[in-house]
Amino acid sequence: MPTAPKRTIDWPVQMAGDGLTAELYLGRAEGGEAVDLEQVADALARGGVVMDDVIREQIAAALKGGRPEVVVVSGEPAVDGEDGCMAWGAGMSPRERPRPSENQQSKDAAGAVDYYAHSKFINVQKNELIAHVVEPTAGEVGRDLRGREIAAVPGEPAEIEVDDASIRREDDGACYARIDGVLSFEAGRVAVEEQLTIKGNVDFDTGSIDVLCPVQVAGAVRDRFVIATQRDLSVRGLIEAATIRTGGDFEAAGGVAGKQRGRLEIGGDMKARYLNQVEADVRGDAVIEREIMQCMLNVGGGLRMERGALISGRVSVTGESAIGQIGSDSDEPTVIELGIDRRIEACIAEADRAIRKLERQRGQGEQRRGEIEAMGPRHASRFGDELRQLDDLAVLIARRHEHLERKRKRLLAKYAAKREVKLRVGRVIHRRTQIVTAGCRAELRQPLKGPLWVMLDEAGKLIFKDERDGGSMAIEGVATVRQLVKGNS
Repeated sequence: MPTAPKRTIDWPVQMAGDGLTAELYLGRAEGGEAVDLEQVADALARGGVVMDDVIREQIAAALKGGRPEVVVVSGEPAVDGEDGCMAWGAGMSPRERPRPSENQQSKDAAGAVDYYAHSKFINVQKNELIAHVVEPTAGEVGRDLRGREIAAVPGEPAEIEVDDASIRREDDGACYARIDGVLSFEAGRVAVEEQLTIKGNVDFDTGSIDVLCPVQVAGAVRDRFVIATQRDLSVRGLIEAATIRTGGDFEAAGGVAGKQRGRLEIGGDMKARYLNQVEADVRGDAVIEREIMQCMLNVGGGLRMERGALISGRVSVTGESAIGQIGSDSDEPTVIELGIDRRIEACIAEADRAIRKLERQRGQGEQRRGEIEAMGPRHASRFGDELRQLDDLAVLIARRHEHLERKRKRLLAKYAAKREVKLRVGRVIHRRTQIVTAGCRAELRQPLKGPLWVMLDEAGKLIFKDERDGGSMAIEGVATVRQLVKGNS
């Protein structure tokens, strides 16, 4: 007997206003009457739903557990596009500048977080990846149950301008630095600045500074903050008890008041209004406008302060120098070392210590080898591995010893080429001033008026030479002289 066709049932269909969902009300099952997919599909189609494979799969899933009271089908909503953005490289995000935390090296000696060590500036090296410019996406078009397309809202481009002069942008959106510098991100513009300019003070607003590029500071540098740069540094305001490190030249137009805690490490030349209670090492020349007071200063070149005064403390200069006044009316002890570079002497002494240590190690190895060989061939064969280790160690010691000897010779040659005992004093050298050379220490018993020169004669003895008449005087006539042995300055 042929199967009777399924009857068409007029089930009500309710479609949402946006056309994305439709509900078909089957009602309660009567007498166990079942429905199939085609009946439901036909009812939905009469209700305005455009049938496709996705809708049929939804119907099948709804009927899988038997006849439901309601069948719900859905269209495909549009997926809006994503906005463009900057995907920053590692450590490059200006919005995630490092702050002191438990996992950063920013603690003081007591283990507390050191907020003075915080730096907000990001170093960038040439050809280093800064970011990727991520383009916006268009989104995905949707489709409602009536078969109509639903437009997607495209993403907006990133509101960030990339400076073409300092950043190279590749076709894939990768942005690389064209130059060394510091990352700048202001008013939606990203760039690499060749110079870091601080318009105000270096304090808690800026944090400490550690950059590769030159730095200019319009204001002051407050206590305990650090400025470190591999290039030049210029500070217009007062530098307090701060730490300054440069690979290049340094200018302190407002002077340095170190309060016995300030520290300067200058890789080039230095020019300052004055220095007060600061410890400093300058590899090049130093020019001081007014005074150096109660400082520990080492100058690898010459010191120029024709109108200035050197009062108290100790100053070491390697090259020819000129000072207006040394010491004071109160006879404060003031030490000036001529032809002496304490930094280079420390390097030479370190090389000497390392060489002596290697020689001790070589001697110990030779002694041990002798002990083994003294046992005779029969017993010495048991120490084959140890003898091979001693041979390897001897080779390493020889190489290291040769390297240190070359380094020491270079340092000595460099030191000998630049050191000069020649000082011009324009006004006066006060009593109790100590003048130190590699060979002697002389303390003045009386003041000497300038202009005069402090220098060595042809015999290598320290003398004073009057600039006005050219006459010279042995230092023993006005000073107590003590001859020095090497390493006892």
